[in-house]
Amino acid sequence: MLSFETQTEAYYNFEPQKTALVLVDMQRDFLEAGGFGDIQSGGNLQAVRAVVAPIMRLLNAARDAGLTVIHTREGHAPDLSDCPTPKLNRQRFDLKIGDVGRTGSRLLIRGEAFHDIVPSLAPFPGEFVIDKTGKGAFYRTDLHPLLVDLSISHLLICGVTTECCVFTTATEANDRGFEVCIVSDCTDGYQPIKDVMLNLFCSADGLLGYVADSARIISALELHSQALTESAPVSWNGRMEIEKLSACYRKGILEPETVIAEVYNRIRAPDADPAVWLHLMEEDSVRKYARELASQHSNLGKLPPLYGVPFSVKNSIDYEGVPTTAACPAYSYIPQKHATAVRLLLEAGAIFIGTVNLDQLATGLVGMRSPYGAPASTFSRLHVSGGSSSGSAVSVSAGQVSFSLATDTAGSGRVPAAFNNIIGLKPTPGRVPITGVVPCCPSLDCIALECSSVSDAQRIFHVLRGFDRTDPFAKSAIPTWAFGSRAVLQPGATFKFGTVPKSSDSWKYLCPEFERLFSKALGLMASPSVGGIMVDHIDYSIFEDAGRLLYEGSFVAERVSSIQQWYNKHPAPASVNDEDCLLPEIRHIYATAAKNFTARDAWEDKSRMAFYQRKAQEQFENFQVLIVPTAPLHPTKSEYKADPISLNHKLGKFTHYGNILDMCGVACPAGFTSDGMPFGITILGQSFSEGLILDIAGRFERAVGSVTGKYGSGR
Repeated sequence: MLSFETQTEAYYNFEPQKTALVLVDMQRDFLEAGGFGDIQSGGNLQAVRAVVAPIMRLLNAARDAGLTVIHTREGHAPDLSDCPTPKLNRQRFDLKIGDVGRTGSRLLIRGEAFHDIVPSLAPFPGEFVIDKTGKGAFYRTDLHPLLVDLSISHLLICGVTTECCVFTTATEANDRGFEVCIVSDCTDGYQPIKDVMLNLFCSADGLLGYVADSARIISALELHSQALTESAPVSWNGRMEIEKLSACYRKGILEPETVIAEVYNRIRAPDADPAVWLHLMEEDSVRKYARELASQHSNLGKLPPLYGVPFSVKNSIDYEGVPTTAACPAYSYIPQKHATAVRLLLEAGAIFIGTVNLDQLATGLVGMRSPYGAPASTFSRLHVSGGSSSGSAVSVSAGQVSFSLATDTAGSGRVPAAFNNIIGLKPTPGRVPITGVVPCCPSLDCIALECSSVSDAQRIFHVLRGFDRTDPFAKSAIPTWAFGSRAVLQPGATFKFGTVPKSSDSWKYLCPEFERLFSKALGLMASPSVGGIMVDHIDYSIFEDAGRLLYEGSFVAERVSSIQQWYNKHPAPASVNDEDCLLPEIRHIYATAAKNFTARDAWEDKSRMAFYQRKAQEQFENFQVLIVPTAPLHPTKSEYKADPISLNHKLGKFTHYGNILDMCGVACPAGFTSDGMPFGITILGQSFSEGLILDIAGRFERAVGSVTGKYGSGR
């Protein structure tokens, strides 16, 4: 925890990882001659220009300390359709919003040259830019959900003008529960009332927030930067976590090509699982790509967020020119463009290595349903890897890549994460674009992330999050609880969690070893280092009933309807000697779904889902997150073969309801059985609460201190 003394002699205490520096409207339109501010002020730009130098010093200190940096820009659509009426009606100048200014740039119009941020404060790759139409930065913008997703609790606010956009943004932030400090020498305006506005903001012992000068803040940040420097790596230790790779890249002690060479060494290693990779890019071409990437980013201080990070992609997600099979050869096609999620990762500097195995058509939780082989858990060749994102989880746990792009409809990203002792993030359905993903159950499908650490999951999620107009299931409406005071944890704050009652039907499926480890994990969750408070009782039957809808209800028919044309052309074989494009387990599921449900069943189940969602919302009024075992047991391959259908179903006892109830979840390592096999828990939250569950997962990860795998992060 860092702190600095404020103008009211109180101390502003903050954690750097939960603090954002917000630069308000440092645009050419407000700072340069001929811009909108020049017209507003009658040419009096001296005061606002004077804040550029101290903002630069603070910005550099914030970047060195690893603070989140957010820039805002005020502007409007060319037709002014998004300009608030008061702004249009209260203009008293000869040149108004939308007019062509003296520089030839239309005033306060997005896309015009003067709408840009001044070059000296231009955003670095990975920093966020919020375009706003109002005076405050929260009005009709993505700022609040962004802060929630980032688990940000504290804001340092700079920019122009003090009397308008800075003050409005700061008071809006206070109303939303953020701890705010305006930086006094990093803000000014066109009216000589700066001191009045700042004194008003921090009056009555910080009624609205705090005020402090940049020197005190920079001193506090420099202490943190010094600690980061002292703990920074002096060489690469071979680990693939993004945070570690990025630190080495920034220091210039590692090149992406070196990492790629090691990736291929591990993939070719004699003990590497041969069933993981379905399509591996040619090493020479990837190494060339890595060299070109390095040449494009010679400034090590401005690297994109996923620069030089190797990743794999589940072979049900499109990569242009690489066959998408979904582990079904007859389904194979060559995509003409990248899936949206893949494109975003490449734009962020990540390096694609290849596509990996999965349960056929993403149907299964075992990793045993593929004609290309069955990857095993990295902890035992006798145990299943979990599915359907089997290859994704194993490629990460084996240290072959830093992360993998997976999917999760019924638990496909969470179960394999648990069986391989890594992090598996399942966002809220509709929060990460699924355009370019082979449909499984389209109304419930979502991208998932297999990662080595919680911080890696956070970084990747921030690259991928966002509304995609090409995705018919993308969510744009944000629920009210995402703006509530419980959406972000203050540093050291406690939280309430619910869990599975021992009296529930699901508890009986827990094997003795997992029951012991789960009880231990709950105790750790309630420890002071994590800060959880377990509620006495929840109605867990709501979650169980919702989970039954996924495979016991008509939603399973959606799996067939999503590929109906292809399915109709590939009937069951005429004899056992004929080649069947679908594996027997998958054929059984699809054939049953195709004939057992009616339209009436579908509408009844849709109504049930809405009912369960509402009941689950009522449960979440009593706690912030739900903690469950990720899976009730970890079967061997031979156990699966003896009971392929019902055993697969058992594995989803704690995962099937996740998407039915529009929840997000993160699977976390939580210890090992007596024979050395990993156990994991899942932290589940309401829709749009990814920041909260990842924040709690980070606390739990630090408390567990476990090791992730052969080349794991050393937790």
